[in-house]
Parts: sequence; C-alpha cells; structure tokens
Amino acid sequence: MADRIRAARAQKPVQAFVADHALSAAYALASQAGRIILPRTGAVGSIGVVAMHSDMSGALDQKGIAVTLIHAGARKVDANPYQPLPETIRARIAGELEDLRQLFAETVAEGRGRRLDTSRALDTEAAVFRGEAAVFAGLADEVADPVTAFCAFAAAPRGTATLKSTPKGKGPMMTTASEDDAQPSASTPPEPASPAAIAPPQTTAAVMSCKARSARCCAPSRTTFWARR
Repeated sequence: MADRIRAARAQKPVQAFVADHALSAAYALASQAGRIILPRTGAVGSIGVVAMHSDMSGALDQKGIAVTLIHAGARKVDANPYQPLPETIRARIAGELEDLRQLFAETVAEGRGRRLDTSRALDTEAAVFRGEAAVFAGLADEVADPVTAFCAFAAAPRGTATLKSTPKGKGPMMTTASEDDAQPSASTPPEPASPAAIAPPQTTAAVMSCKARSARCCAPSRTTFWARR
C-alpha cells in the first residue's frame, strides 16, 4: 500500500490529512504522501516494531492443566504461550524486530526524501511527535485544521496549494506544495484563467464531499489520503 501511494505521486498530487493521529503502520502510509498536514494536537511517528509473548504456564500449573505440544519442526512452537520464553528465542525475535524496524525506517525515508532520511527516522526511537514538534522533526509538513487544508487542496488547480498555519497554529495562509510534489512541466496541462469556477474530478480514498466555494467539508476520520487528478 505504501508503494502504491508513493507511486501515485508521479501522476497526481497526493497529501495526507491527519485528523487525529497516524502512528506506526499508519505513519508508514502517511509518510508516502507528498505532504502531511496535522492539527496542533495531531500525533505522528512511532516508527518502531513490537511483539508480545504471554507466559500462561504458571496459571495453568495452578489450575492443574498440563499442555503437551506435539509438533514437527524444531522451531514450530517457538514463543508459544504455554511455556516460558527461552532467552535464545527471545534474542532471535528481537533481532527480527530490529530488521523490521530498519525496513520501516527505509520505507519512511522513501516517502519523505530529504525531509526525513533513514538515519533520522531510526533516531526517533519510535517516539511520538505532536503538532509543531512533528514538523520540526521532519515527520510532517504543516500544522493546520485538516478540514480547511483539504478544502484548499481540493479547490486549488491540481491540488498544488495548501493552507498553512502560523507557528501557533492560527491564521492559515496559502503556501505552495513542496518540490517533492512538483509535476513534470511537459505533462502538466495549462490551467484555465478562472480555476475557482471549475470543479475538477476527484479521486479519493474515502467518501467525502467538498464544495470549494463555500469551503464546507465533511471531516475525514483518522488519517485519510487524498489524491487529485
């Protein structure tokens, strides 16, 4: 899914609007958009991997229950919940998780480019960043109301303009998209003289209606990705 979102940027502007939070796997997807907009209290990040093992052997002993695992393959029942977790298996799982975290960070870097490379993504140590802190750390691009920002995105020619808040999250102003979103000039058709009078078709990942003139939009739920033709 992350690869598909990133590939779509070669054909159309793609932005991610974080209504609440985009953490862990959700951030892996959001990071592939050309721009990430979040509110002052919105959270992004958690670039890490977690696994859980439950040892039920003590509780089973108290109840007089004995579990016998009959298996083929020496590692078939590794990390089963009916036995304590051996240190060797724990170390092996931890190594696998670190490999996945590396892949996670590389995926984020593919989407964020110069704004957040693999090393900086790993250096976050799976921390969560909110609002301005997320922009400062390179995990997001703008602090703004996601509904207002989406309306600006939908109303602009090819979705290349967005609303950006001031450092305190007030008084949104128009800004242009980052160079990561730039479209090849040869494939970009000339824009009409009055773009506000035209409602170009939209391709969206969720059902949402937006009237550009009145700037009335339905609020997206959680993290929603929008792509304009």
